[in-house]
Amino acid sequence: MRDVHTDALLGLMDLPFIDRPAPTTLVWHYTTLDGLASILQSHTFWIGSSTDMNDPLELTTGRNAINAALLAADITATQRARVEAYLERSREVADAAEVFILSASTDGDSLSQWRAYASDGKGVAIGMPAGSRLDLLESFPFDATTDLQGAGDINQFVSPWRRVTYAPRKQARSAAGLIELLATLADPSQKDPSLSGYLFNDLLPLAYAPAAYAVVVSQLKASGYKDEREVRIVATATDTARFHHQQDTPDGARRKVHLTGIPQATQVQRPTYSQSAAQPLPIAEIRVGPKAGADAVQAILQGSSYSALQISRSTIQYR
Repeated sequence: MRDVHTDALLGLMDLPFIDRPAPTTLVWHYTTLDGLASILQSHTFWIGSSTDMNDPLELTTGRNAINAALLAADITATQRARVEAYLERSREVADAAEVFILSASTDGDSLSQWRAYASDGKGVAIGMPAGSRLDLLESFPFDATTDLQGAGDINQFVSPWRRVTYAPRKQARSAAGLIELLATLADPSQKDPSLSGYLFNDLLPLAYAPAAYAVVVSQLKASGYKDEREVRIVATATDTARFHHQQDTPDGARRKVHLTGIPQATQVQRPTYSQSAAQPLPIAEIRVGPKAGADAVQAILQGSSYSALQISRSTIQYR
């Protein structure tokens, strides 16, 4: 018999209603020359929380869409109560751990992004295949024999690259898709008879739902930003001592997490979403901004493990 609960749990990790770029498509992270040097030297992206993003309604658009989808859902009172519990837990995780976002664009030569994120065109865009994955970098080693004790309080996840959704109708469909998956998990009549109803209808959804919720609320963004053609990796981690770092900025201290590469052998099947040591990043190309010098980029690459990377130039005429 097909187990609809298992399908729903897998759906929470895959979120098929949110678009992904084709795996071979390059996505582009715009940054400064100093940012490029730091990324290559450390094999990490330092990414901030949703509260540091340029959209003042970050996460609010997604939360409103999910709330509306729940109100409109045709589900039983039992399902609604359980879905509300899953969402409440998800909001607690998001608020306590923060939602961390790495942004890129499917447009590798965008004047607005050169201006906004790459030193007014003096920086670079880092191109990575959309099918590549990243992991959280641990600040101290993880011991599975002891650190999984009390794992119900641990939630860590790093999503694949997914497209940001700007159109209100598509946002409503994404929110409804999440509610449908949670409602399926909240339906006792659909449980796997080989497992206890409590296990399958409470513990596993409570473990899986926060990551799915974080991704959905992060991928729904105000339509005014649609020209950015943004794609995102979303990371959550409740074990703050193990993953969170503090960075001093002109605007004050900010919490960050570090994302690093994944050894090829563990890209698909991996027991956790973290690495104990920094790994090379899946960078395919460096694009030089319209006001940057290729020599400066070559100097950064020289002597690094990325020295053979393809270098291209922006075709935009900009002074």
